[in-house]
Amino acid sequence: DLPGVVRAGQRASGLASGMDIFPTICHLAGVPVPADIVIDGVDMTPMLTQGAPSERKELFLFMDEDLVGLRAGRWKFLINKTYSAHTPSPDRYDYGELYDLETDISEDYNVASKYPDIAARLRTRLLDAKKMFDPMRTRPEVHEAPIHFLGDTRPIWNDR
Repeated sequence: DLPGVVRAGQRASGLASGMDIFPTICHLAGVPVPADIVIDGVDMTPMLTQGAPSERKELFLFMDEDLVGLRAGRWKFLINKTYSAHTPSPDRYDYGELYDLETDISEDYNVASKYPDIAARLRTRLLDAKKMFDPMRTRPEVHEAPIHFLGDTRPIWNDR
């Protein structure tokens, strides 16, 4: 409860992340976010105080340092649903899972074949983000799993 600002027991619905805590608390405390640092967080004060829509439009999902998925609005696109250390490379395989979280919150039904344009758009966004995040890695990328999808005629191991 933040008297006069956020009512006790108030519920908000929207895409948010732990990264949003810092800019939100800065705003609520009347302290500017330091200008000399780049942060990924978004100020969620309007969502918490006025019930406004979330300012966050997408959220990248990582397994350690590996980008494995993207949440964008009602959609969740994954290249590694199990978040395992062995994953098929998304730029090498036509692999991906798309979930409509408005109708399937438990992620039981991959609808990538039903919405190929959305899956393609999110895959492109994920691969673009991967190019941005990869230079920040502190460890090498995980090894590709020797997974061979049915009908895939490419060699199992890639000699890059």
